Amino acid sequence: MALLQHRPAPENKGQIQAVANLLSFVGVFLASGAHWLLAQQFQLTPRGIFLVGGLLTLVGAIYVLILLPDALLRFVLWCATNTIYKIRIVGRDNFPTKGGALLVCNHLSFADALLVIASTDRPIRFLMFKGIYEQRLIKPFAKMLKVIPVSSEQRPRELLHSLQAASDALRNGEVVCIFAEGQITRIGQLLPFQRGFERIMKDVDAPIIPISLDGVIGSPTSFEHGRMVRRFPNRLPHPVTVSFGKAMPANANHVEVREAVQELIADAWQFRRAKLEPMPRNFVRCARRHPSRFAMTDVTSGSINFGQALVKTVFLARRLKKIWQGQGMVGIFLPPSVPGALVNQAAFLCGKVPVNLNYTLSESGIASCAKQCGITTTITSRKFLEKIKLTPPGALVYLEDIAEAPTAIEKLTAFIFARFAPYSWLKKFAGQEKEVALDDLATVIFSSGSTGEPKGVMLSHYNILSNISQFSHILSFTHRDRFLGILPFFHSFGFTVTLCLPAEIGGGVVFHANPLDARAIGTLVRENAVTLLMATPTFLQLYMRGVSSADFGSLQLVIVGAEKLSERLADAFEQQFGIRPLEGYGTTECAPAVAINIMDFRAAGFHQIGGKRGKIGRALPGMMAKLVDADEPWSGKTVAVGEPGMLLVRGPNIMQGYLGLPEKTAEVLRALPKPGGASVLTSRGDAEKADGAAREDT
Repeated sequence: MALLQHRPAPENKGQIQAVANLLSFVGVFLASGAHWLLAQQFQLTPRGIFLVGGLLTLVGAIYVLILLPDALLRFVLWCATNTIYKIRIVGRDNFPTKGGALLVCNHLSFADALLVIASTDRPIRFLMFKGIYEQRLIKPFAKMLKVIPVSSEQRPRELLHSLQAASDALRNGEVVCIFAEGQITRIGQLLPFQRGFERIMKDVDAPIIPISLDGVIGSPTSFEHGRMVRRFPNRLPHPVTVSFGKAMPANANHVEVREAVQELIADAWQFRRAKLEPMPRNFVRCARRHPSRFAMTDVTSGSINFGQALVKTVFLARRLKKIWQGQGMVGIFLPPSVPGALVNQAAFLCGKVPVNLNYTLSESGIASCAKQCGITTTITSRKFLEKIKLTPPGALVYLEDIAEAPTAIEKLTAFIFARFAPYSWLKKFAGQEKEVALDDLATVIFSSGSTGEPKGVMLSHYNILSNISQFSHILSFTHRDRFLGILPFFHSFGFTVTLCLPAEIGGGVVFHANPLDARAIGTLVRENAVTLLMATPTFLQLYMRGVSSADFGSLQLVIVGAEKLSERLADAFEQQFGIRPLEGYGTTECAPAVAINIMDFRAAGFHQIGGKRGKIGRALPGMMAKLVDADEPWSGKTVAVGEPGMLLVRGPNIMQGYLGLPEKTAEVLRALPKPGGASVLTSRGDAEKADGAAREDT
């Protein structure tokens, strides 16, 4: 009955249902005659009548299954898929209820076809790699679903025959789905689209419907670290998002369709927000779950684990509670170090906004930053001030005095609250006056002020956590990773990647205040088995002169930014240390990462390009990037490859704006209304123009 209500055209649905009702009553009438015949003529008992009725029902069911085998299979697949996955469907109205249509989807796992089937109520014919189609357990079910086998290894005539079969299906009003990347991504990014679907749509009058799958990576049959995930998620059902885009014309090319799919992926990123929580809550949870796991170290403070880090954070927050009372933003004037990280975490736990002041500026520049934030108190260190010969503004509170002579009661109280108290009690104990929300301001990062007064970039918890999630999506960070923290916390990369990211994923970080001290850095990397180095090309040159190749033997990933990475330097670094630095690009306004190159994936029959030399890489997942005309950046007019322009980006990691500068904010930031949430489009200033083909999004 459900099929009779769904499949007929709207203009014929009433007639068909009327005929169905008529046949139902005819069946009831014939059933009474059959009962009389079995009871009176054949003298069957009620048990015998039920047996005959059951056998006739079984024969009818078998006939229906032979007539509509795909309906039962689709129902079974729907049940299995919805048991493992919790599917959120976006843009269902964009899916045509009748007529032919070509669905073009990204490819993240072997379960992608099942997710598409479970998201629609029309039969879909998929194009499937012939090698999988021919497998003994797959082929019978693939035939039921009328799958079209296709392979690039086929002879040209066979390949054209498969594509022609898809074209004929569209002309017959059927729905066909193709995964245009041609293979499952092993690198976590959207691969280039193949042109095969353009051949399918040749001389076909049917729309192209872009589809995106999001949240699939990490689930069974997807790939992480280049390997298939064979375990079930920690939580079932696993949430995924299936988004249907607006219909595109039949003559849309592979570049246009890929851009439409990428935009759907960016829009779907907003649904990950529900899984995010403010950073202080995440830090507390991580520390309580893994108290004995290594957290951080430096050359003067020694190593501490997450349990110790949380206790020290609670202790500092308690002592700073009265000092910070009534202040929204608090100044921190410390280098990247264990004390500097703990003070920042204490500020988060107190519900304050830590502002790490830039100690490479002049005293007037530092004073300007403090004035813009309304900072009255600055946490610093006497030893640090002696080294840099600068005095920050405001009332100075020395870390040596705050941490001096803790009493036994203070230690015990901090330990009990850190390890056992409910979070609601802990935050009150630390002095958090109101609940910290995702959209609350997390920090203010100031520009260098080279073109005037330093501008304060306001980044929320959601901005920073989104960028961490984007990073982790393609680089697959784990708690086993150890980061080298040489970038200062007043730098957006230092704040996000070496302060916030390790606390979110439970990874360790090795701090060192002086990034130019090559010999000490080499020793720290070797002794702590550091796996991730983020630096500038200038730093790499210093390390090549002052670090032995064995000291960097534990590094698994080297990412550089802030300056152009020359081929000569990359080759020389790879030759000396055996690992090639990968170039990325970011800006403080994006919290900060925008694009990055990653390692290629190579295996038998596979070569997926993760990066290209001389380019900044693909935009991070959840972001859209365009190189547009610098004279009219908001018109959306793109520039040709090789031409300079301005980079327009949209994503959840875009800043809230410039502190106290609404006019400057309006010049570079605009909100674009999107269904289900707000998306933003940001333009970087003239001083940061993209330089064309050498820096294009790959």
